[in-house]
Amino acid sequence: MAETFKTPKVGDEVNHVAPNTLKVTKTKVVSVSEKHDGRLVTVEVPVTTQNADGDPVETTQKVTVPHRPKDKMGGGTWHFAMILLLALLALGVRKALANIPTYRTFGTYGSAAAPSTIVLPADQFSQIRIVSINYKSDTNIANLNMSSGTTALSVTTSNSMYSGTVTNIVNATNGLSTSATVVLMHWASGVGYTNGVTSWYNTGTNIMPAGLLTNQVTTTGTYGTGPAGALATNVSYIVTTAAFPVYPSVSDEIYVMGTVSSLYVGAGTNQWINGDAIYSGAYGRPVIVSLTPANVSNTIPVLSTHYDSASQP
Repeated sequence: MAETFKTPKVGDEVNHVAPNTLKVTKTKVVSVSEKHDGRLVTVEVPVTTQNADGDPVETTQKVTVPHRPKDKMGGGTWHFAMILLLALLALGVRKALANIPTYRTFGTYGSAAAPSTIVLPADQFSQIRIVSINYKSDTNIANLNMSSGTTALSVTTSNSMYSGTVTNIVNATNGLSTSATVVLMHWASGVGYTNGVTSWYNTGTNIMPAGLLTNQVTTTGTYGTGPAGALATNVSYIVTTAAFPVYPSVSDEIYVMGTVSSLYVGAGTNQWINGDAIYSGAYGRPVIVSLTPANVSNTIPVLSTHYDSASQP
């Protein structure tokens, strides 16, 4: 049960803390303020003054001070203090949790035709850091290749109505080249998909490529006026080497991947590479890891990563 505030009475003795010396003395209450519900009291405080001759004289002085019950904070003040303390504790816990990285583990199997490749999906609020790789390679010329996303292109129109198309409507075509590797980050599933680039068209009046339907929405909110070969206004799109295995949705992003960093590993079975940062991607971008080439097969059974938030050192 919460202790209620007790209003002091005239004649009560209360503890008084001297502001200069912090000395605690028992003092007598000589009046109580009704205006402030008894939380202001006037007490007689012993003081030392001087007479006309300069001699010390012990006397008392009336001082109005806030009153709190001994060892308790009076009234609602105690509740406010507890709320503040809990808020500070919650803030500290939240900050501590923000500094804990998210651990994620991936794995894959590959062949000569399709060597082991892992797309580490982007997290818009984290940086990917690879800390451990377990691999098996059957050739002496094998390398671990790692690259990070750079430019992000936003998908402005879903192509779910024309499945199988290699055309993807985007807001821009910056950073593209015919040798570029791109990753579609499909936010609905949290999965990234790799692809190559065949061609692209910048914003302007362009020929509608094969695969677009007549009701394809353009970036200006108007519609295409005909089948493939007709003109479409203010449309930028990427033609990929193959169709993505999912329908790109509005606000999905296509990342242009950056320079590949290669680590020679050669042949080996159940080999481990461990480190604080074997490779770090750009903030908010996906990372591709591949083990190439393979004579018959290769594997990356375990690839461990940290997803570090911006608040971490």
